Amino acid sequence: MNNQKILVILDVKQANPRWTNYIREIADQGCEVDILIHYSGKNVLNTEIVAHPKIRIFHSYFISFYGRSRFLTKILSMLTKYCSSKKTFLSIYDFLAFHAFLVKGKKLSQKHKYSLVITSSSPFYAHLVGSRLRQNFNSKWIADYRDLWSFNHANSKTSQAQIDFERKIIANADACITVSRGMKNDLKRIFPGPIHVVYNGYRYLEDTREVLYQNSLAIEYTGQIYESNQNISEALEFFINSKYVEATQLNINFSGSSGIYISNYFKSKKMAIPKYFNCIGQISHIDALERQKAAAFLLFFNWVELGDRGVVTGKIFEYIASGVPIIIIGQTSQIEMSKIINKSGYFFFVNSTTDLDKLIYSYTQGSLELPKRNKDFIGKFRYGEQAKIIVSIFRELDKERISVDIDDFGISLD
Repeated sequence: MNNQKILVILDVKQANPRWTNYIREIADQGCEVDILIHYSGKNVLNTEIVAHPKIRIFHSYFISFYGRSRFLTKILSMLTKYCSSKKTFLSIYDFLAFHAFLVKGKKLSQKHKYSLVITSSSPFYAHLVGSRLRQNFNSKWIADYRDLWSFNHANSKTSQAQIDFERKIIANADACITVSRGMKNDLKRIFPGPIHVVYNGYRYLEDTREVLYQNSLAIEYTGQIYESNQNISEALEFFINSKYVEATQLNINFSGSSGIYISNYFKSKKMAIPKYFNCIGQISHIDALERQKAAAFLLFFNWVELGDRGVVTGKIFEYIASGVPIIIIGQTSQIEMSKIINKSGYFFFVNSTTDLDKLIYSYTQGSLELPKRNKDFIGKFRYGEQAKIIVSIFRELDKERISVDIDDFGISLD
């Protein structure tokens, strides 16, 4: 493993804690890691990665030619129609990005002779580039699927042509990594090779914190809301119908895209946003973590109707590592997430307005009993522990055999 040269291709323009943290952990274990990222994403990598002696960063560049000339505009319009057809399903952005990444990836591969290429995408051009580099340079290739395209948990409409195209993209991957066992089940439909689960995880495990009894009750929700997978209407009704919410100095803060969603939700209902709902808007990941630390409770809307499918959102790992008590609204049929939540502990489950009223009343009376927190189990999802799984997969690839599964690394959800 020492001095193994690895190329990691990221298609992100925003911070991706999953790989920006795993790359650092992998480099700490002796690998030389080159990162290929789009120029517009140059600021998403933290300073620890930029300054790491075993990590180098390269950028791809591409520009849009729309409006430069009638000829180029016509050509790109034709390309757009082609890319949106059943032959590729790529947008013009994906097409241009793919070409820019491929040109840069080939130059780097010719010069540095990588033993392994990792692509992280969902899926589009990064995996297309990985497939081409595997064919042209015979480097081992691992495709990391943060989310499937053809079996996307947020999109049930999938054509056979889409499935065939995705299957073709990853046909010659040596292995796949994905974010949950549910995603692994989905990925088996299109990839016959070895598939390994590496959860999104977290960086720091904070000490367990007692409930903060404050004059005002601050409940924090950070991140995205997935309308197709979370029963938001029912969850908001619990708060609206509560007899204690109005009487308590309660602030429920929604930051990031969730704040935009809540604002639009009440607009669509032609209702004023209740005074205890605060829509913060977009904030940095660092600010989101600080807001979580200051809250009395964190808020999470459970995922429904996924069974053994779908992702386990990275937000849940960030929450369980925070040490702050968590209010979970609604029941979930997502088996894997349910097991992680139940085994982690430190959650209050709210399935009705009555449940919410009991929780708020106990808080105001200073008599809230905290559930037990399973720090040993939570610790298995730290980035450093998950990176060991990735490195073990590298070792298996070196031996020309890769058959280990996530259960072999000690994370039992039962």
